[in-house]
Amino acid sequence: MLTEWDGSSCAETLRQAGLPTLLLETRAESRTDYLLRPDHGRLLSPVSRERLAGLGKVAADVALILSNGLSSTAVFEHGVNLVLAITAVLSEQRLSWGSIYLVPNGRGALSDEVGALVGARLAVIIVGERPGLSA
Repeated sequence: MLTEWDGSSCAETLRQAGLPTLLLETRAESRTDYLLRPDHGRLLSPVSRERLAGLGKVAADVALILSNGLSSTAVFEHGVNLVLAITAVLSEQRLSWGSIYLVPNGRGALSDEVGALVGARLAVIIVGERPGLSA
């Protein structure tokens, strides 16, 4: 649970697959802060919030967010492939998405803020969890 997640390596892999990405941060300043203050993982940092708001509404159908949650290992091992599978289905259904938002130390409620800031009709967050938790 204390393992950091390098979102930049996932971002690079997704960019090589032709997907735009944007790295953002939550208010959780560390893994320890993320565990002790769940509320910090539910909101973007002020800098990331301003950055995303400054881009304006993208009018996408879906805002797709990837975060490590409680398991950086799960996202490292499966996150990119899951994003690729989801975007393939979105394309087949002729649904649009903007960038893939990579946000270390995020919790599920983070999708509300990201979705609202980019003006997406639906926000989906993929969060790494340890085995045994509900999905």
